[in-house]
Amino acid sequence: MALEDTLSLGRSAGKVQGRYFGGAISCSGRDVESITMVTGAVVNGTVGPIVNGAQDVSFDFDGPSWHHSGSLIGNRMSGTLALDHTFPGKLDQVHLTGGWTALRRSTIPPPPPPH
Repeated sequence: MALEDTLSLGRSAGKVQGRYFGGAISCSGRDVESITMVTGAVVNGTVGPIVNGAQDVSFDFDGPSWHHSGSLIGNRMSGTLALDHTFPGKLDQVHLTGGWTALRRSTIPPPPPPH
């Protein structure tokens, strides 16, 4: 499975929201299937307090069938994606898991850690 997206995220009071753009997922097994993603909403997002320099983060692409969970450390987020999807071909209904990473490309510096 391979996936690349552009995320535009904002956060306020422990909530994360935004949009995702582009990307594709390709899976192979008995058949080769793919999902082409165009754009959608980042929903159900939360970010926890800083603990040992990291924050727990979770969010979904359009709904709970594309769930991302992980941690935010400085300019980098990473974690696990759990995806439930029905392909139209031989693969049919699948549950996929895999890792994801995101890097901040904003020119706005992150807030300083609390003392």
